[in-house]
Amino acid sequence: MGKKSTIDHIGIIQEISDKIVRVKIENQSACAGCHANGACSMADVKEKYIDINTPIKENFNIGEKVNVVCDEELGFIALFWAYIFPLILIFTTLIIGNFFTEDEKIYGGLSLIVLVPYFLILRLFKNKLKKRFSFRIDKIK
Repeated sequence: MGKKSTIDHIGIIQEISDKIVRVKIENQSACAGCHANGACSMADVKEKYIDINTPIKENFNIGEKVNVVCDEELGFIALFWAYIFPLILIFTTLIIGNFFTEDEKIYGGLSLIVLVPYFLILRLFKNKLKKRFSFRIDKIK
């Protein structure tokens, strides 16, 4: 079986607490040429902080450069739930709304309002999603 593709970013450890290591992702000019930059929200962000659950925090020091790694597959799943599914939801609501009323304002507004419960549901499952979309950190040799 082949090796899993990953999305990697260099970061600096900012804070270490009981079970969480907070890493600041450095701005990398190489993001533009990265094969996964379309699926990665870090490509256009100058500074990003990521909290990583790790049981081996004693091996890391504040200020140390580390490699933040995420499976590429999880990046595409996150892309789907954050951007593609809401777009499908909007278009579906527009099409269904068009069958029931001729007033574009009504079904246009409904197509946007339907996003409110969707993102509230995502917010409710935030902790479960954090467990699913986990990052790991590796020492840079």
